[in-house]
Amino acid sequence: MKGTFTLTAIIIAALCIAVSANSQNWVKPPIEKLDVLLINQFDLTKIGVGLSKNTLLLGEQAFLKKFGKPLKATLEYSDEGEANMMHYRYKGADIWFLENNLEAINITSANYCFQMFNGSVIRVGNPISTVAHLFPSSWANKAMPGQVFVSLRNQSGPLDAHLIFEYDSNTNLIKGISVQ
Repeated sequence: MKGTFTLTAIIIAALCIAVSANSQNWVKPPIEKLDVLLINQFDLTKIGVGLSKNTLLLGEQAFLKKFGKPLKATLEYSDEGEANMMHYRYKGADIWFLENNLEAINITSANYCFQMFNGSVIRVGNPISTVAHLFPSSWANKAMPGQVFVSLRNQSGPLDAHLIFEYDSNTNLIKGISVQ
């Protein structure tokens, strides 16, 4: 009986650790229930920089030319890509490149924005209702409070990436904009 109790306690502890670790990850809703945004319909950029080729399509050198010198640049190993990635840190933005391709961008400052070619602009600190208005299906199909996913695609089809708006459930203000 004591051995069964110990085994049960170990299994419960392992499950608690697994659930806790996964609570830090994004929870993606089913892709077919999300709004779809073409990659050439928007840009993620610094405030005051005009619209140009989408930042997500830029190589590393073109990105650095557009955004300027980062506060810090570090080489990090990516388990997923099984290669080294360059991590650029700006005040309020983190960007990762793998083999000259932008892998992820995370914006946490109003110094940067999501800008659509139709004139819509969303910044950190804006009300999440702006996102709800622009992307009603993604808003209606949130997998959990605090995150709104928008599916991304290019001319050839869906991309293995999402535009993610993270917001504070208490204030309903956007606290981050990411592409991952």
